[in-house]
Amino acid sequence: MGRRLRICEIFAILLLILSFAPNPIAAQTQASDSLTLTVYLDGFVQVDQTVELSQPVLSFNVTLISTIFQNLIIVDENNLPLEYTINDNITSIYNVGSTTIFISYLTEDLTTKAGKYWTISTEYPESTVLIMPKNASIISINNLPDLIESIDGSLKLTMPTGLNEVIYTTEHAFDEQSRTTIETSSLELWQMTTIVALVLIVPITLTGVWLQKRKKTTKPEPKKDKKQEEVDLEKLLSKHRELRQDEIQVIKYLASKQGKAFEAELFELLNLPRTTTWRLIRRLEGLEIVHIKKSRRQNIVLVRDKYLKKQQNSL
Repeated sequence: MGRRLRICEIFAILLLILSFAPNPIAAQTQASDSLTLTVYLDGFVQVDQTVELSQPVLSFNVTLISTIFQNLIIVDENNLPLEYTINDNITSIYNVGSTTIFISYLTEDLTTKAGKYWTISTEYPESTVLIMPKNASIISINNLPDLIESIDGSLKLTMPTGLNEVIYTTEHAFDEQSRTTIETSSLELWQMTTIVALVLIVPITLTGVWLQKRKKTTKPEPKKDKKQEEVDLEKLLSKHRELRQDEIQVIKYLASKQGKAFEAELFELLNLPRTTTWRLIRRLEGLEIVHIKKSRRQNIVLVRDKYLKKQQNSL
């Protein structure tokens, strides 16, 4: 009799544990409250989904809009990562009391290319915000957008629910980028030529007189070498050709700051939501391009030593 009672007690405890365990199959599917798609020149799309829960639940499912993706990040409103599992395009998220969930990932499953024309196709039961590549030209669109905005040379389209298809070309954008590069190279060449010309026209006699006077009046001082860190942009960009335009912008800014900058500076530079910028920095950290240094007040983002080159300037 005592043995049967003990077995019943163990069975009751197991049932109690199972009732509280997350069950992906029985979890409720939550729809995204906002969906933003940022399209890049290479056809990749940054997907940002936000899920608002009326009350915290132990687990729930979210349908992703593609079956091919990479760099999937799921965090709560405090930027804390959440555990999840993936089955096809269904992700089961295990919650710890949060009510706002941010989902972000990259995919190339939404775009196709024929010749010089790209097509992005989406089908979603809620309205979708579509941010086109900078300076891209739209050839055709199957639905009239609810709202059209311009953000720093990029079109921001708020599309209605259902199937949306946009055909566009980035050929003009590449032409603009190439033209800017050529103009910059020409300016640098002109500056270098001017400097060389000025050096060559300095009379040698004046240099000799100055050296003679310096030798008589002052004793020669030992040369001091000042090491200055400089980012090797050519090496970095050639190794990481998969970088997106906003990531290249961050790296060039770091290069202008001798390879380091406060995280808050990058928030202001990109003018994007802090969560989006945070994910961008963490992606660069995952690619081993930068590393994050903790400080008392705010974090410092530094380019890794392997992409720095030393210059010695004699004083």
